Amino acid sequence: MADSVPIASSSGSLPDWVRLQQALSVEAERGFCDLEGKQFRFSQFLKHSLESTVPHHSQAVLQGRWQAIAEKFAGYADLSLPQRQHLVAETRRLLYSTQKDYRQATDPPRPSPTRNAKFGLYFVKISLGSAHRFLGGYQPQKRPAPREVRTL
Repeated sequence: MADSVPIASSSGSLPDWVRLQQALSVEAERGFCDLEGKQFRFSQFLKHSLESTVPHHSQAVLQGRWQAIAEKFAGYADLSLPQRQHLVAETRRLLYSTQKDYRQATDPPRPSPTRNAKFGLYFVKISLGSAHRFLGGYQPQKRPAPREVRTL
């Protein structure tokens, strides 16, 4: 088996969120049997990945949770089926919450809606005379001027 496995994303310091979630999904789909991959068993891959890619942006408490879960994967083979299911679910929740926190910390803030915005709709005042401009494809036709009627 190889001594290392690429588990970081292209940015270098962040976990490869997709690869970790895929590993958890496949393990769950196959019955939590500690699958053997090309280089590692599932439990070895998760332990190594979680230990080596603790997000540096996170607080010490979160980093501690990553380390604790990584250590639980060292004894994955000795866990009962319900314990394995619980550990995989706990790891999924940790990855989800960490990724969510990271996105919130790095995404620019969204503008708050104005008082006129309700349920994502913005209201525009229009008059009946200008309503035709808001109807797609509608073009008012000019009527010819009325003819003069002559009486004898």
